[in-house]
Amino acid sequence: MKLLKNLVLTACLLTSSIANASLMFWLEPSQQTNLNPGDNISMTLMVEGLGNYAPDSLSTFDIDLSFDKSVLEFTSYSFFDFLGEVGFDAFDFSLGLNIDENTLNLYVISILLPEQLDDLQPSMFALAEIFFNVVSTTSGESSDLSLTVWDATNTANGLSFDLTDATITDATVTVPAPASLSFFGLAMIALLTRKKHV
Repeated sequence: MKLLKNLVLTACLLTSSIANASLMFWLEPSQQTNLNPGDNISMTLMVEGLGNYAPDSLSTFDIDLSFDKSVLEFTSYSFFDFLGEVGFDAFDFSLGLNIDENTLNLYVISILLPEQLDDLQPSMFALAEIFFNVVSTTSGESSDLSLTVWDATNTANGLSFDLTDATITDATVTVPAPASLSFFGLAMIALLTRKKHV
């Protein structure tokens, strides 16, 4: 009876989702300031909480990145090779921009074997780099870049990671107020006023 109980327990552990890793997704840098209209910026989508060149690895991700299109204009993206080379070992099924042009979908599926992905992936790595152009002409305006993780699949069992405990950190891009222009204007007024008194 004890042997049967141990066999059942072992079978349950082997077939149950072992993807209880606390995954973290974030954008680097988390804040970008002192930007001007016309500046080109990039954000790197990062993941952490996987095995360090060991199970569990990531074989699929499906993530939305939302932003304020009055501040940022999406220009392009590229994937890193931690899920395999896109076009050969992994495939880009990204939907691109939504119809409102304020949400970008990034979706990659790897066809590499779990052992191959384990060999490629440290515990923390970059998934993608996303490029934007700053379009805001309103000073002091900012855009929060928000991540929504729809799926992240574990190679060990083909099941999705439990994303209820995943940490997802957003980022902010700010176009600064023209403080230097204000100080210049005040200095000019002070000089004109002083000149009249002389």
